[in-house]
Amino acid sequence: MLRSHSSVSLSHARTDSLLCKQRTTQDTQSSPFEADDEQRDVAFRGGLVRGFEPSGAKSPRWRYISWLGVPEVSSRTIYGAALTECNFTMIFLFFHIAIVRAATSGSFTSPQVVGAIGHFLLIALCTFASAASGAHFNPNITLATVMIGLTSVYRFVLYAVAQLVGAILGASLMRVVIGWDAAQPHDLGPCSRGTLSPLGAVCIEAVSFHSLLSIIGGIAFDPRQQRIFGPVVGPIFIAAFVGLLILASLNVGQPGYGPMLNWAQCVGTSIVVGEFNGDEWISVVGPVVACLVHSALFIAVPPSHNEIGGRFRLPLFDSRSQNSSKRLTFVATVPGASGLEIDGHAEGDKRDAPV
Repeated sequence: MLRSHSSVSLSHARTDSLLCKQRTTQDTQSSPFEADDEQRDVAFRGGLVRGFEPSGAKSPRWRYISWLGVPEVSSRTIYGAALTECNFTMIFLFFHIAIVRAATSGSFTSPQVVGAIGHFLLIALCTFASAASGAHFNPNITLATVMIGLTSVYRFVLYAVAQLVGAILGASLMRVVIGWDAAQPHDLGPCSRGTLSPLGAVCIEAVSFHSLLSIIGGIAFDPRQQRIFGPVVGPIFIAAFVGLLILASLNVGQPGYGPMLNWAQCVGTSIVVGEFNGDEWISVVGPVVACLVHSALFIAVPPSHNEIGGRFRLPLFDSRSQNSSKRLTFVATVPGASGLEIDGHAEGDKRDAPV
């Protein structure tokens, strides 16, 4: 009887010990930000591909290393994303040239409207199909995400090379369709400032690209808007604004001017044509100025600028509140990706939740 009672007591003691350990483990997991909050890792949440997240940063130096993209070098996901960018940039440029040729063939009374509608449909469909890579198709877009800390420098280099190769392939395929020897330079729609002065061309490119970044930032970079627009409506609005830009810009600097928001398109087309007209630099300078202005605005007033712990959170390098036990992290921003992560629970895609 004594043995039975002692066995039961020992069993209860072991059970209580296990319960205490489980409670301790749960408390540790549910309260990741305790007294040693300042010594905890700050994860770099950059990158537009949801399937890959670099490791946490233990120091400001390591956070900058993560921003450079060192942890992504060994990831196979980023190379697949770069290949996706190359493929859809090729598709985009091939049909971009086809749309311009069709709109200016004389078959339509309003070529500007035809070109705007065609590009709206093209960009919307390509954005849906290539959301896994972020659907950039444009190194200037990728550069803008680097400046606001949503994409690493290494990813930018890979994307820019992939986008340029895709543009060359797309223009080359269209030249083959037209006839390689029969194709004239204007048949492939090379970038040109038309009758605009160099300063005027840079100005309209900067304003146009800044407007595009503002729309993209308000729809794709803002986690609150993700819950409103979602993965379907967001790309449609972005594509609609691109069509509006094309419609507006085609009534300026004519004859000859066309939007030069994508230097991969301009340089790739010139390489296939076999000559540079000297206006390609405008497709770099104008959008870069817009990227600088947009990044300054984004950092000063980030989309998720809700006040936490008595101060505003800046993106990338300051992803925690010093005075609050809650964490607000800005994660992947392509349509379909989650936006906010509070107390370790992400809204949207569960793959964004920290392990």
